[in-house]
Amino acid sequence: MLQLSDQEAVANGAQKFVYRHPESSGQLIKVLNPNYIRHINQTWPLSTRLRRLPYYWLYAYELVEHMAVRDQNVADNQFIQKIIGLVDTDLGMGLVVEAVTKRNGELADSLSQLINDRQYNEMHHAALLQLIDWVNDNYVIIRDLTTRNVVWNEEGGNFVIIDGIGSRNLPSFRMISKRYNARSNRKRTNKLREKVKRQAKKNNLVIPPL
Repeated sequence: MLQLSDQEAVANGAQKFVYRHPESSGQLIKVLNPNYIRHINQTWPLSTRLRRLPYYWLYAYELVEHMAVRDQNVADNQFIQKIIGLVDTDLGMGLVVEAVTKRNGELADSLSQLINDRQYNEMHHAALLQLIDWVNDNYVIIRDLTTRNVVWNEEGGNFVIIDGIGSRNLPSFRMISKRYNARSNRKRTNKLREKVKRQAKKNNLVIPPL
């Protein structure tokens, strides 16, 4: 069992905390946020709390989507973070993923960080348009697409989606209908475009049309 409680999380969200893998420098481990588990126990219906995976379905839909992308031979799957597998930790079951890093080994900057630090440039802009086209052109289910869960891969020169992958429900209509999923993805990419434009304007950053 890996010990994570003696280190500080490198990222935290409402549902998951992210830690560096203590034995593999190029990997990260996602674990469930205890507050999220308490939230489910206090507010979610009994039918949800009694199902076989009351909490870890968060991992399930992400794993299912990664398998679907590979099974369907979706091109250029470097746009989504690679899953390594599952591991036992002192904070519960963890999902091991490949870390997206800078050349100096630090964790990659998010799209939000690049814009706020006024580092976002034409190279990033072209890569963002490429990511948006990939999401719109392929049968991949993206649940959440924000400037915080898209990070810059310096080595590959592309953006990578590190969270919000897969359907919220298993099964879902998005898993059945490619047309419905494509419409849902377009809504999310359009929201991302607007978020980037608003954030750039707030930081007095002039960017090409999106």
